[in-house]
Amino acid sequence: MRAVLFVLAATLAMAVAQDAPAPPAPQAETPAADVQAPAGDAAQDAAPDAAPAATEEGDDCHPKCQWKCDSPVCNQVCEPVCEAPRCTTRCEELSCSKCEIKCGKPDCEVRCPTNKCEKGSCPECTTVCRKPVCHTVCSNPSPTCESVCEAPTCDWQCHRPVDCPRPTCKLECEANPSCKREEAPEPVAPPTEPAATTVTTSTTTESTSTVEGNTKAPAAAPAAAPAPAPAA
Repeated sequence: MRAVLFVLAATLAMAVAQDAPAPPAPQAETPAADVQAPAGDAAQDAAPDAAPAATEEGDDCHPKCQWKCDSPVCNQVCEPVCEAPRCTTRCEELSCSKCEIKCGKPDCEVRCPTNKCEKGSCPECTTVCRKPVCHTVCSNPSPTCESVCEAPTCDWQCHRPVDCPRPTCKLECEANPSCKREEAPEPVAPPTEPAATTVTTSTTTESTSTVEGNTKAPAAAPAAAPAPAPAA
């Protein structure tokens, strides 16, 4: 009984599997026209950029020369230029002067009455002096003074020196080995064929000649025609 049920279940499962629809196959996506550019357009866009690169390489390949100079340094000649000085004189206060009076000798005389004295006491005589002549002599103290000036106002005036050394220059040229042409390989003679015999080999402009079979001498050049007889 169990075997019969198992066979029926297997048969039913196979029938259901055959009746189920198959899943649709995935379709390939069509590339958009604006996503990738054709190969031809890319080549045309790259071509203009390649031309300037070749030109630049050709220009850079040419060796160049340039001057190389040193840079000597020298100082300018400077002189100070100042404004007029601003100064004042200051003195200490003076003490009192020392003075003295000097007079000449006294000018005096004795005068007596002109009447003669005959009796009794004689008249008295008197001394009369003239007004003295005097003057003052003073000694002044020496003053103590000094000059006081403000700080000077100056500036520098500079000009070019006469003996400044000149720069030393030399011309340097570059050697670019990439610009040198490759040396041509040494010529190699072609293999000789069995029926050919090598006659001469030269490195000049003349070509190598070969003769098939036996070697033959070149034909002699035709004789020149006789000159016409002179007219009678």
